[in-house]
Amino acid sequence: MKAIYIPKTGSSKFLEVREAPVPEPAADEILVKVHAAGVNFADILAAQGIYPDAPEVPFVPGYEVAGIIEKLGSGVTRFSAGQRVVGFSHFGGYAEYTVCKEFAVQELDDSLAFENAASIPVNWMTAYWCIYNTGPVFKKIRALIHAAAGGVGVAAVQFLKLEDAEIFGTTGSDEKMEFLKELGVDHPVNYRTGDFQRSIEKVHGPRSLDLIIDSIGPDNLRKDLKLLHPNGRVILLGVADYSGRNKLSLAWKFLNQFKISPLHLLGHSHGVFGVNILALMKEHPEMSREAFKKIMGLFRERKVRPIIDSTYPLEKASEAHARILSRKSMGKVVLTTD
Repeated sequence: MKAIYIPKTGSSKFLEVREAPVPEPAADEILVKVHAAGVNFADILAAQGIYPDAPEVPFVPGYEVAGIIEKLGSGVTRFSAGQRVVGFSHFGGYAEYTVCKEFAVQELDDSLAFENAASIPVNWMTAYWCIYNTGPVFKKIRALIHAAAGGVGVAAVQFLKLEDAEIFGTTGSDEKMEFLKELGVDHPVNYRTGDFQRSIEKVHGPRSLDLIIDSIGPDNLRKDLKLLHPNGRVILLGVADYSGRNKLSLAWKFLNQFKISPLHLLGHSHGVFGVNILALMKEHPEMSREAFKKIMGLFRERKVRPIIDSTYPLEKASEAHARILSRKSMGKVVLTTD
């Protein structure tokens, strides 16, 4: 089979196509013939050599796929060969075949094309966990979503609109501002031309938000905490601001990043969570399966919808990474094997 490898770290430009053996599913795994694979920022960080969970090179990146079941592990009972499915691959997704754990797979009906389905697992499960599994959610909740035009941002906006939330969303271009308005963001904020903290305080004043979802990194955290209402929470799910830095620059940034004071959290009744969806799924498989099932149900009921920025053939994975790094993407970037 064809697969995309990270042969050495440093840049997504090093990605290369190789021939590889088709993997054999373990007892609790499913072998999927991949039709589409989602591209995530974690793949880019892995290519740069700064993603802590990545295996040693060379390896095949890719966390999520959609396709058809080719073969079942001996202990798999919920599925059968030939079914359309979508699931988490936890590396190995940039390939013509990959394996997924049974609990991390959901059946896929004909209402979603493979490209659309491959955009769902990582971003939508991450957004779901950030919103529903870290604290209370109530009608008309006030929320800020950083990088709201990205994959997790698009999912978080749609979940929060189901709760009749008032949403602020940061982005970096006028084009994306219009995109966010069409998506349902009440108050888009261009962080390149304005200060998101001041923009939000002009609307509601300081300490007025209940939920902040931040994929950028520690540089935002000082302002995030100043915007939180008592009993509010910040969810950290990525470090996009660390991308493209060498190890010396990363070390300097890490040593000088904003430090959270326990006394501040206690005095203001604030919460700060970190969400690593793959680690959470590993520790909570049944909880994860139920959440994934609910998410796919929302798609079947057309209460939410996938938003695809662009698709690339598997062989052009480097270009797909470049698209995300350009900060021009709106929605999900997907690879296809057909």
